[in-house]
Amino acid sequence: MGETGGRGRQRDLQREPQEVDGGCGAGGKPDRSGVGEVEWTRRGLLGSGAAALLGLGAAGCAPGAGPLDGGGIPSGGASPRSGGPAAAAADRVLVLVVMGGGNDGLNTVIPYNQGPYYDGRPTIAIPQKQVLPLASGLGLHPSLKGLQGVFQAGGLSIVQGVGYPQPVLSHFRSMAIWQTAQPETDGTTGWLGRYLDQTASSADDPLRAVAIGPTVPLVMVGRRTSVPAISSVPAFDLRGDPRFAADLGPLRSALAAMYQAAPAEPTFGLLRGDVTVAYAAASEVQQAARGYTPGPGVQYPSFGFASDLQMVVRLLAGGIKTQLFTVGLGGFDDHANERAPYAALLQNFGDSLAAFQTDLQAHGLADRVLTVTFSEFGRRVKENASGGTDHGTAGPMFVMGSAVRGGLDGEAPKLASLDSTGDLRYGIDFRSVFGTVLEQWLDGPARAVVGEGFGGLNLFKKA
Repeated sequence: MGETGGRGRQRDLQREPQEVDGGCGAGGKPDRSGVGEVEWTRRGLLGSGAAALLGLGAAGCAPGAGPLDGGGIPSGGASPRSGGPAAAAADRVLVLVVMGGGNDGLNTVIPYNQGPYYDGRPTIAIPQKQVLPLASGLGLHPSLKGLQGVFQAGGLSIVQGVGYPQPVLSHFRSMAIWQTAQPETDGTTGWLGRYLDQTASSADDPLRAVAIGPTVPLVMVGRRTSVPAISSVPAFDLRGDPRFAADLGPLRSALAAMYQAAPAEPTFGLLRGDVTVAYAAASEVQQAARGYTPGPGVQYPSFGFASDLQMVVRLLAGGIKTQLFTVGLGGFDDHANERAPYAALLQNFGDSLAAFQTDLQAHGLADRVLTVTFSEFGRRVKENASGGTDHGTAGPMFVMGSAVRGGLDGEAPKLASLDSTGDLRYGIDFRSVFGTVLEQWLDGPARAVVGEGFGGLNLFKKA
């Protein structure tokens, strides 16, 4: 159960996200996370029906678009960047990692030289001698040795103090805010979904964007575009009875013939088109994944999150032209007994991302791929009576890739200068991070997607 009352900000009961059958909501395996129930349209329902028939995860969603937020918060001293990353814009890939549950940013990037950190966390603070030092009195949790190596090599930028005005401490509402990039409205489209809508063409590959996992998160929901969800490569295909493997070929042929013979009525025509697209996408995924092997010396941890990231490399190395991926890792809602479970979760997170980056380098993909992580909110400075932390506000984001400038961005959290409720003050609006990625990495229309005045952070190397 979640805490209530007293602090003047919206809260709700702690609940697990409810999965929406067909793919445009949240839920799935315990270490994946996404949110957002959406309205089904006729096209989306047809897409889902075709996907279910084929045993695919390719459910399409196309709700009505919500109004764009037109306001802007200055990024606080970040300077515009000249030039651009090395990879051509058309070849660049974004991997968005959703850390579901509200990550404890203060035990991720630790202000170990600030007394209030230790005063407020007598049992869960990380001792100074265990912190992995970065710079300026900040360091990483000891479980993040893999990411410390990426940081030291210049491949990781840590954006500090990220949040938004009047933060909401409900999991569902705040996650929706981050995924829609519309804090002032109940948006029905995600910012990546709007980017896909804004840049769509009739020649788009049906695999231009892929959600790794059982469902499509709200961030990828657009008004005119559909995104497949891929839980695993074997599952993204027509599946027959494994006892009669020889029947699969004739079954494919029979289904194809059935849809070609369907009456020339508009509904059947739409369904026939969806089935054709689904067949082609499934075939492309199976072909691309066939020849993959991990890079020399690359050892992925035995976690579902690591397998999901490895699937991204597997598809890209096989020639898939996907531009956008989402991957989820849940379990960050640490209201009690945080210390040991959180250390294990960060080990999963950090080792998986480090292996992913090494594998990208081994396959010659590192210059093309940018990985961005976020969580719906941080945690409070003071631990609670259960040895955990309650919902808080601002926190860090990680931006990883060969094209990033590397280092620390934004101001370190000021634990001696909290807001009136005892929470951290944010310094960088999350829409400025996403706007910068849109403008400088995806070469996209940031203003039309996240609103006026967001972007201009100095995250990438100069050309």
